[in-house]
Amino acid sequence: MLLGLLTGSVAAILAALLSLPLRSPDDAFFNTASVTIGALLVGLVAGILRARLPARTFALIWGAAFVAVLAGLVAGETFLQRMIEFGVPLALVIFAVTGGLTSYLTDHPLGLPTVAPFGAAAVAIALGLGLAGQGDAASGRLELPSAPTAQAARPTVAAPAGSTAVGSAAAGT
Repeated sequence: MLLGLLTGSVAAILAALLSLPLRSPDDAFFNTASVTIGALLVGLVAGILRARLPARTFALIWGAAFVAVLAGLVAGETFLQRMIEFGVPLALVIFAVTGGLTSYLTDHPLGLPTVAPFGAAAVAIALGLGLAGQGDAASGRLELPSAPTAQAARPTVAAPAGSTAVGSAAAGT
């Protein structure tokens, strides 16, 4: 389970950063915080399954779970626009990192301290919560300022003290 928390944390950090430029179908629900929590949960499931299943069985089940998530995203597209373009890259990263890294680290343990997965999860949660308000929300219209008009570009000359404002013809006489 700790291995799953570690791999879920790595996937959560990558997915949180990836989710920023993507256009979310619903910013209230599909934001960086929810992506982070989802990746952590997927990592925990990967850790539990891999600890109890042989590598080949785990790979088959993990692939089937990815396909099920893709089917859910396609079905969700009928209710929320941009569900596929938002969810597919995130699901791919999350499933690839959690499945691949969990399988690799099961066979090649790193020997990390027991607190390492909790530290990684804390970093992932802090990043996810910190970036939850960021993303594709409307930020206003971006444009260059308009060019100054000819009238605004002319320098103004102050009249000498004691003179009156008279037309240019009168000033010459």
